[in-house]
Amino acid sequence: IVWLRGSPGTGKSAICKTVASTLHDQGKLAGSFFFDKRGGSGGMSTVDLFISTLIFQLASSSPEFRMTLGKRLASDSLLAEASPTSQLHKLLLEAAREVAFPPSCVIVIDALDEC
Repeated sequence: IVWLRGSPGTGKSAICKTVASTLHDQGKLAGSFFFDKRGGSGGMSTVDLFISTLIFQLASSSPEFRMTLGKRLASDSLLAEASPTSQLHKLLLEAAREVAFPPSCVIVIDALDEC
């Protein structure tokens, strides 16, 4: 875990976007999320979409995670409509424990303090 701290306007988000772009180009970015408390990005950067976005991105970047996720959803179709907390535990954390992600697999989260 790398945590960037600094005063507002010092470039933390720019650094995160550059890191995410570089990792994507290197095939090492498993997912990214950029919170925006002002509701930018058409409301797509809110805490309500954080978990489902990461699940989608991990499923897109890992066939093994995608298969594990599919099995979990097939065995309990209500998980797709479950609370974010349930999805976090059952579809993200528990499913990710079953998958061998490469050690260079990275998730970038920006502005976590804005959620």
